[in-house]
Amino acid sequence: MPDSLSPAEKQVLQESIVEINDTLQTFTINLTGQAFFNAFKLAFTILLVPLAIILLLTYLFRSVDFTTVFMYSCTTVMLAMAFASLVASRMRVISEKDNYQEDIGPKIQETLTTNGFTRRQFDIMADRILEKDAPLRQYIVLPKDE
Repeated sequence: MPDSLSPAEKQVLQESIVEINDTLQTFTINLTGQAFFNAFKLAFTILLVPLAIILLLTYLFRSVDFTTVFMYSCTTVMLAMAFASLVASRMRVISEKDNYQEDIGPKIQETLTTNGFTRRQFDIMADRILEKDAPLRQYIVLPKDE
């Protein structure tokens, strides 16, 4: 069906698809990065209390062993990063869906209406030009005969 479009229409459709996919990807990356940073700060702050207690106890009992302090510090950072990674991966999925529903879906509809394209033309062209791991790819629907 996209073969019935003129070269100028194909160009407009391709540029729209690339722009919409880039927008979805940018939104998702920004929200995921923010989620990672905030979750890391939260986890590190929570884990800092037990670390401070351990450091205080080792100082009070005059048994300051820098190897132990280093190990506890590294463990704290690793746990905070693991928690932040878990939160960020979950946030990525959620933000992609939300961004599609709130911003990208209406933008696709607006593009289709403005240029007189059908959703089928959009989906077929998107399947042809998008990379296999493009975030927009999961929202395209291909007809059975394609």
